[in-house]
Amino acid sequence: MGSGRDRVRGIRMSEANKRAPRGRLLVLIVLLLSVALSLSDSGEPRREKSLAMKQIEELKQILPKEGSAYKIKLLPRLVGEKIQFECGWQGIHGATARLYVDEVDRNGKRYLRIRGRASTSKAIDPLWKMRDWGESLVDPESLLCERYTFESRENKRHRITEVVFDLAQGVANYTKHKLDRKKVRRKVLPIRAALDPFAAGYFVRGLEFSPESPQVIEVLSGDDIYLVTLYYLGKEKIKVKAGTFQAIKLRPLIVKVKRNEVKLDDATVWLSDDELHIPLKFTSRVWVGEVYGELVKYEAPASFDAQH
Repeated sequence: MGSGRDRVRGIRMSEANKRAPRGRLLVLIVLLLSVALSLSDSGEPRREKSLAMKQIEELKQILPKEGSAYKIKLLPRLVGEKIQFECGWQGIHGATARLYVDEVDRNGKRYLRIRGRASTSKAIDPLWKMRDWGESLVDPESLLCERYTFESRENKRHRITEVVFDLAQGVANYTKHKLDRKKVRRKVLPIRAALDPFAAGYFVRGLEFSPESPQVIEVLSGDDIYLVTLYYLGKEKIKVKAGTFQAIKLRPLIVKVKRNEVKLDDATVWLSDDELHIPLKFTSRVWVGEVYGELVKYEAPASFDAQH
């Protein structure tokens, strides 16, 4: 397969990726800190490259062939888990994100729920006020994601995205409410085995990583499909505000399939080197400097003994 850096030779970055990062911060946090990826427009000006279609097709061959392969097997054991992250730029605290796993009843049916909230700090609010939240509902029997909701409030901008997955029909029913503009957009999107960003993050935590076999998954964010490849870089001990951990180091490569665009290739993610694969830290280079996130507080689920 070759190294991760070899595989991104020939990549052409879109002009949109040269803008400063903004929007969808909670999605960025979930995908990076849970190792799935930043799907927002972010990135620094870098070499103009394009990923050959042949290389994309090679990566697609590693994808699960059926939606049933995307069972989030670790999730039932994570009920009760709470994660708190601090995020910022160049060491300056800019936002706080929290992730939880619990159980909820909806219309008489029980679900496992992944939910998250992110908000900018009081110091940042006058410049850019963000209050985002989202949830992914997972069937406790099949362990497959059925519904995803994400609400974004950023300054005057207010959007709600809802996705209902129908793996039997191979489609995702997508609805976006632009509440600040009083508009609604609906689409039926063909999918093979896509996950929403929240579900993807927790699915990744149940994977095994090795230098010989990068992991590739398909993620639906908004109404676009992204191909996410995770390259194993090794193990090391790292220190974050929540403590010192032995960690697995990964590098995500995120490609927007429709336009053959690389959305992220300068990020690093660390997960705890244990059964929980706790998200510990992420860094990502942007047009000026580096954004970061690190674990500041962790509450283990009742099914595990807290070892950290």
